[in-house]
Amino acid sequence: MLYADKENLKTTVAQELLSVREKEMGFYERNLSMVGTHATLVLGFSFTILSNYQFQTPVQGYLSYAQEEFFGLAPLNTTIVELGIEWEHRTGISGWTYRDWFQQLFQLFHLISTIMGILLQLWTVYTCELTNILGLHMALRGPDGSVDRAVSRMAEHNTFALRRFMCYRRARARPRTSPP
Repeated sequence: MLYADKENLKTTVAQELLSVREKEMGFYERNLSMVGTHATLVLGFSFTILSNYQFQTPVQGYLSYAQEEFFGLAPLNTTIVELGIEWEHRTGISGWTYRDWFQQLFQLFHLISTIMGILLQLWTVYTCELTNILGLHMALRGPDGSVDRAVSRMAEHNTFALRRFMCYRRARARPRTSPP
């Protein structure tokens, strides 16, 4: 009788522990889904900004008229008249003013930062969705103790996804060595 009570208590404790782990897994699942949804929204905004932005070319162009003729890029005579620009007098990059340089550098910075944001959000969405799918799969179909491992892995990836979403990287603690 005492042995049966002991086994009954072990089973009850295991069931309660499993229900706590189930609630914890539900928390991480909802959190990862929320982060993935927000990352997708930011990703859509970034793509819209990138696809609708009109980049400005400087009046002097990127190449001089001689370079464009050499490469076969010079426009036909009819388009020169339509443009209203003295096409033969274009100097390319060497004729740029400071304003042109700053405008082109800021446009390049805008392009690079938007692309980096898109890549970071894609990575976050991928991490969130894959963690949700594989974490729940591991908990449901894994061997004994797989629920604990699934919850701990989901907790790690939750922190990882939140940091990637917010572009935050924790500095790794380096072991300090004492000077000789």
